[in-house]
Amino acid sequence: SVPMGGKEFKDFWGVDEDIESISAFITQYLIDVDRVNAPKFLLGESYGTFRNAGIMDYMRDSGLPFNGVIMVSAVFDLIPLTFPPRSDLSYVVHLPSYASTAAYHGKIDWSEGQVESLLDEVRTFTEKEYAPALYKGSRLGDEEAEALAKKLERYTGLSADYWLSANLRVKASEYFAELLRDEAAFVGRLDSRYRGFNPRTISQTADHDPFTSSLGMPYKTAFFDYYYRELGMEKDIMYHTSAYGRKDFKWNWDHKGNMSWNTRTAISTAPDMERALNRNPYTKVLVLNGYYDLGTPFYAVEYSMDHLNLGPGIRENILMKYYKAGHMMYTDEESFDAFAKDIRDFIRSTSK
Repeated sequence: SVPMGGKEFKDFWGVDEDIESISAFITQYLIDVDRVNAPKFLLGESYGTFRNAGIMDYMRDSGLPFNGVIMVSAVFDLIPLTFPPRSDLSYVVHLPSYASTAAYHGKIDWSEGQVESLLDEVRTFTEKEYAPALYKGSRLGDEEAEALAKKLERYTGLSADYWLSANLRVKASEYFAELLRDEAAFVGRLDSRYRGFNPRTISQTADHDPFTSSLGMPYKTAFFDYYYRELGMEKDIMYHTSAYGRKDFKWNWDHKGNMSWNTRTAISTAPDMERALNRNPYTKVLVLNGYYDLGTPFYAVEYSMDHLNLGPGIRENILMKYYKAGHMMYTDEESFDAFAKDIRDFIRSTSK
């Protein structure tokens, strides 16, 4: 899309700018088609869930709340995904997804069919042993570190020596390259079941996402065919799948409620969702997670949900669903069937 009416790209490229412009569009659409009083649902994927949380509160404040909001491969707090210096949270929330990935590729003594029981055990280990150990920092003794590294090897498929050399902290980018190093392969970021050839096995990080490489081309080709042939768009207009190719692209990550001392202290719309749910306890939220999604790990979503300060009974409005698939779980035939059913059931139950 391009800006019109005297606006510039910067008027839309930002957390708050995006929330406000899309909320305005939805509101105007409902007015134009005389559907203001109809049941309303919002579905977003990946950054779309970050946006959803903000729109939930913005439109509630405007008097147009949603019956239900569907979050596909969600992210509400960016810090857990970014591995910032001096923070252990990213390492903690990625660990269960490392375990499911290792099981799928046969690198640990768990079958892929046992993934739920594996993840229950890893959650317990993470909360009772791994997170407290990281919190100790340099106070963690050598014997404690070695014992922990052996357990991490059992759950992730990476050697205890590797964990020790990494100070018990392995970034996702490092995990992609290390798990299948002996097979000269990377695992995928958006779907860690995918593997790609590693031409340089000394590499410490993967140089591409095998899932994106596998799915990206047919996905774009199908869209271009739809865009130009079926929709009949002018063929001299080039469609770009991302704004990142533009030299002037810069996203404004500032968001109300994320600032303190005139400094951005967080990148999060979780407080927006918390406020929207507390002030409108009738809105329901469906969160759809992939066990093999290392772009937005399910345990990071659980962390965000567990840290919402909600009133009595409101937590029950949030329904979590899981699939043996990755970020785009609907590209997996079995998961797609469950995905479609879960959404249909959610909309039917919340339309009344």
